[in-house]
Amino acid sequence: MEDFIFRGFLSSSLLLSLYVVFRVAHTFWLKPRSQEKRLRKQGIRGTSYKLLNGDKKEFARSSKEARSRPIALNQEIAPRVLPFFYKMVQIYGKVSLCWMGTRPSLLLADPELVRLVLTDTSGHIIKQPRNALVGLLQLGVSTLEGDKWAKRRRLMTPAFHAERLRGMIPAFSACCCDLVQRWKKLAGPQGSCELDVANEFNILASDVIARAAFGSSYEEGKKIFDLQKDQVILVLEAFYSIYFPGLRFIPSKKNKKRYSIDREIKAALRNIIHKKERAMQNGDSGDADLLGLLLQGRDDADNDMKIEDVIEECKLFFFAGQETTANLLTWTLIVLSIHPVWQEKAREEVLQICGNRAPDIDSIKQLRIVSMILNEVLRLYPPVNLLYRHTLKETSIRGMSIPAGVDLLLPFLFLHYDPEYWGDNAEEFKPERFSEGVSKASKDEIAFYPFGWGPRFCLGQNFALTEAKMALTMILQNFCRGSTIVSELANPTRADWPTHLPVSTAMRFGCAARAGKVSLCWMGTRPSLLLADPELVRLVLTDTSGHIIKPPQNALVGLLQLGVSTLEGDKWAKRRRLMTPAFHAERLRGMIPAFSACCCDLVQRWKKLAGPQGSCELDVASEFNILASDVIARAAFGSSYEEGKKIFDLQKDQVILILEAFYSIYFPGLRFIPSKKNKKRYSIDREIKAALRNIIHKKEQAMQNGDSGDADLLGLLLQGRDDADNDMKIEDVIEECKLFFFAGQETTANLLTWTLIVLSMHPVWQEKAREEVLQICGKRAPDIDSIKQLRTIERKKERQEGEKPLKSTLSFSSRSAPLYSRSVILIRYSEPARMTMTVTNGEVNPVTANGGFTIDKPFKIFVGYDPREDIAYEVCHHSILKRSSIPVEITPIVQSDLRTNGLYWRERGQLESTEFSFTRFLTPRLANYDGWAMFVDCDFLYLADIKELRDLIDDKYAIMCVQHDYTPKEATKMDGAVQTVYPRKNWSSMVLYNCGHPKNKVLTPEVVNTQTGAFLHRFQWLEDEEIGSIPFVWNFLEGHNKVVEGDTTTFPKAIHYTRGGPWFEAWKNCEFAELWLKEKDECVKEEKK
Repeated sequence: MEDFIFRGFLSSSLLLSLYVVFRVAHTFWLKPRSQEKRLRKQGIRGTSYKLLNGDKKEFARSSKEARSRPIALNQEIAPRVLPFFYKMVQIYGKVSLCWMGTRPSLLLADPELVRLVLTDTSGHIIKQPRNALVGLLQLGVSTLEGDKWAKRRRLMTPAFHAERLRGMIPAFSACCCDLVQRWKKLAGPQGSCELDVANEFNILASDVIARAAFGSSYEEGKKIFDLQKDQVILVLEAFYSIYFPGLRFIPSKKNKKRYSIDREIKAALRNIIHKKERAMQNGDSGDADLLGLLLQGRDDADNDMKIEDVIEECKLFFFAGQETTANLLTWTLIVLSIHPVWQEKAREEVLQICGNRAPDIDSIKQLRIVSMILNEVLRLYPPVNLLYRHTLKETSIRGMSIPAGVDLLLPFLFLHYDPEYWGDNAEEFKPERFSEGVSKASKDEIAFYPFGWGPRFCLGQNFALTEAKMALTMILQNFCRGSTIVSELANPTRADWPTHLPVSTAMRFGCAARAGKVSLCWMGTRPSLLLADPELVRLVLTDTSGHIIKPPQNALVGLLQLGVSTLEGDKWAKRRRLMTPAFHAERLRGMIPAFSACCCDLVQRWKKLAGPQGSCELDVASEFNILASDVIARAAFGSSYEEGKKIFDLQKDQVILILEAFYSIYFPGLRFIPSKKNKKRYSIDREIKAALRNIIHKKEQAMQNGDSGDADLLGLLLQGRDDADNDMKIEDVIEECKLFFFAGQETTANLLTWTLIVLSMHPVWQEKAREEVLQICGKRAPDIDSIKQLRTIERKKERQEGEKPLKSTLSFSSRSAPLYSRSVILIRYSEPARMTMTVTNGEVNPVTANGGFTIDKPFKIFVGYDPREDIAYEVCHHSILKRSSIPVEITPIVQSDLRTNGLYWRERGQLESTEFSFTRFLTPRLANYDGWAMFVDCDFLYLADIKELRDLIDDKYAIMCVQHDYTPKEATKMDGAVQTVYPRKNWSSMVLYNCGHPKNKVLTPEVVNTQTGAFLHRFQWLEDEEIGSIPFVWNFLEGHNKVVEGDTTTFPKAIHYTRGGPWFEAWKNCEFAELWLKEKDECVKEEKK
């Protein structure tokens, strides 16, 4: 009997285990693969299913990469906001398949398909099944389906009728008046100020919802808004993660936080509702706000809304209502500041219809231009970028059979930018599109979805637009173009400037502007008195009473610098007295040779970078950091820059760690806690001290061997240690050296950087300085005596009366790999030993100076680089420069650099013969997706002017190349690499890229790192008609193409040693080898010179 029971139990357990295994396999593999197969049979292209995560990793990586780059305000936002889905449309078309977890997602970027989905009444298409935790953020009517949705919608619709909104106008007006008065107060007597308008409009929208929707003040509802913000972060984290049934019941820290916030929100809303109910019992009609209208209907027979349902609808109002209007108004002010003509048109209309009185509902309806502007802003920056739907049952949409369980993604943002419906200027701000109403704004009225479509369109549409029109009207009435509130936004390039001032400095400046030249603020627990009066500053700095000292520092800051700068009283006086002789002007005379040597290195480096064309772009901030470091290392410590480089690099890391400690609250003993960051700080400090100790010991040994020590600061410091009153220990010398490194480099580098920037903006003063230098120094290196005579260079660089500065701004875009901000200066040589500069505006602009000589924008050329073929790259580079009659900018594509910068992570395949087999396709990305650029393999030899090739460019193509019909005969090439055969072979070896072409924007690092060789080398992201043809002589294949005697059209202009060139032993006697070897000899000779 027992055996029978055991067998039964074992069989049941086995069956249950098999069932569980089957369910898991079905859910996570069999079902997704079956759905994918059915969709692909219908010709739907897209990504393949990956177990559990699907495309979530690619989605996250695309988003991170998109947000790592700055974006101009006049650029299309789709590649930044929805980068993964944008790439999907570019690669696979307007109907494509992707995977957000285990469910297939069908991306529908076709307006007609979107309309069919949103107007479906079969009940087969519903809202996407949500992660149960998402319900904590919002429920209400937006998440109901079927009869429940229809009934709730019917109950709520009357509350949003236009006539109901008429009673809310006083609340709208009161909130907008508060906003205007607050702005006027902030502007103050000077009539201008800078405002974070996004934050201001969040306050306005919150206030409007609290007053107009719930009859309470913003202050009363503020707790709910703050809690909602915290909840959004927590719930979105849950939304983008894999959800397993029952996960919401696990008492994790985040789940506890989510439910705690939800309880607080519901309690606050319940309190507001109870207050409203009591007011209605005391005679309040409830007609003046949305909450009253909802509560009124609860007495109807068919109204089954409970208090919990009202709470959920309130949560939805708070969540959706605030963001929509605040974002709409923020973007509206931004585009009006960029387009002052439309700003003036709107203001004229407002003043004509409303005058100076507060607008009412009737005048708001007459604002035609304001409506056009708001509609265009909604088109460019829609409140909802992507809408999710889900197929509950198998359904058919325009001939497509979509199985049950498929998510439908409706990208409204893509539809709003589609040139097919909005024309070629779809990316531009053109409110006139809506001059005849929404229905005639596009070629198809169904291409505009700011508030959804069909029976589930947004109920709060009229509420949001009325609020936005009211606010914009009152802003235009009270603030005109020229007021800071609008005009400060009018210069979008300000956002691209670097923030050199730390936050605390910016805050203190604002404090001084508001409270006067003597004002009080607080940096932690100590009061700070801000003295912006020159006389007071002088008195503080000249105080000798000993009552005013340097502020007590966080003990960790001492790791960055100590030395004389941090001493006080007698210790400071003694150390200062010991160090002063080292900085006497006469002592500096002996360091002039070191200064001169460093500057000569800089000039020679710049000349080399400028090349034969005489111009190049330079990151001068980086250049001057190198110069200042070199000067300190040579002149102060008698060692080369390379020897001291380790110290500079370590100091940079230390600065970041110490500043973090400086701006945080410090408790006694905190430095002794062995935290990860403290360990790092002390580790760097030990390395710096060890490196400096080594330099000091080397100097001591040199002085013992006869070096006088007069030629550098370290020697002068060590000389004085023999004096009786000199008690400086080796540790003290180390601290002074750290101070030299830290303070000396930054000061000089920043001074020189800003000097070049202002001289580029003020060419009159640049020319005055040059004339003085040539007059006093001629072409010889300056010495200490000639430097003292330079009067103009020492003068304050101020604008002369009547002189207008050039309208030029500083560019912060990298050329080869735009990963960080740079101070870019274009330098050119107008005469031997004479250099002029101009600041570029995001790109190299033509420069005219000294008799009208003009330099064009350089043609960008990216050359594939492989360490095995370094000499091939050098010869290719030389052959281009030697024959070019136009400025060119040549950049090697080095795989190791791309990997370091996070642009390339693909594992090398066995068939990749060079390191640039795939990195070549990053060319549009490296060119910032702007203008035309060329990629070429390094095994090319150019025999003609590159200008001839550039002149073949035709903007109608996405790329242009030589379209070979080439099948190699050899089994191997170069140094034994396998020779592969595939269609369109060698087409990608020399390509002209139209980098700004929409189709080429698909070549993101993600695509280059994940797509197949066939997709990339055969240009499968393009249609055939988008590929232009170039004569074969520009990619003349050695061993394949032939020269026809007497036919100049067959003479090679660029020889491609595709099988292997003379730099390989096996190919030293190949065809045209003598031409390459001759070019190589010239290249080597010039390099030696």
